[in-house]
Amino acid sequence: MLRLNDVSYSYDKKTFINHMNLTVKSGKITALIGRNGCGKSTVLKLCTRLLTPDEGQVYLDGIPVETMNPKVFARNVSVLLQNSEIPDMTVEQAVLSARFPYWSPFGGPSTEDRDRMEDALTASGCLSLRYQNMYRVSGGERQRAYLAMILAQNTPYLFLDEPTTYLDLNVSHEMIKQIYELNRKFGKTVVMVLHDINLALNYTDYILLLEKGSVAAYKPTADPQLLRRISDLFQINIKDLSENNRKTYFFTLKYEETNPCKNY
Repeated sequence: MLRLNDVSYSYDKKTFINHMNLTVKSGKITALIGRNGCGKSTVLKLCTRLLTPDEGQVYLDGIPVETMNPKVFARNVSVLLQNSEIPDMTVEQAVLSARFPYWSPFGGPSTEDRDRMEDALTASGCLSLRYQNMYRVSGGERQRAYLAMILAQNTPYLFLDEPTTYLDLNVSHEMIKQIYELNRKFGKTVVMVLHDINLALNYTDYILLLEKGSVAAYKPTADPQLLRRISDLFQINIKDLSENNRKTYFFTLKYEETNPCKNY
């Protein structure tokens, strides 16, 4: 279980997170959404030890994250950031390096590590890229390689900051669908920052709506009150097209319905 207890964070005298209390639903997919600058990426970095709270504490399964051994933390938490550092190695080497938390102190990767690497390359569609340098692949291909690294790391907690960056629309849906199926098959807890409201509405269990560094709402995605708040905040109309026990949402901008020039 991930819990933020009275967490605050400021940078250059500006408050980004203000006394946040939050318990993330275990085994579920939570999307962090909100307007630009509301603190989405900051919350994710606080949860993954990339930032340290000025006040309060972040707990993972009851343990303060800042006290956890780095290898133990890496066996529990995998992270994909918007601007991840590009490793100077092949895609295959990068994916295998994600298994480092499991390596023996006296040896390199095991047979299991290499098997996990192969599974991750296959699942992410990176087999054809395996011998290419991470610097030389496209932005979308690199993003898929980062996903392969997360799959290979095989942790119970996944934190993703805009995982569909650089990806075409159809590839974006395919990547989020892979993350969705990973959650459904293995019960992994997924927390991801998303700007695409359609993806957030259709592939998550819970939505954490942030406003000015505070929790505006944290509710199941289909909650009517939550949908109204999202509609008001982003000035959109959300239409429920769900059928056959599969939720499907579609939104339109509110101004489109009153704009006489929208078809020209």
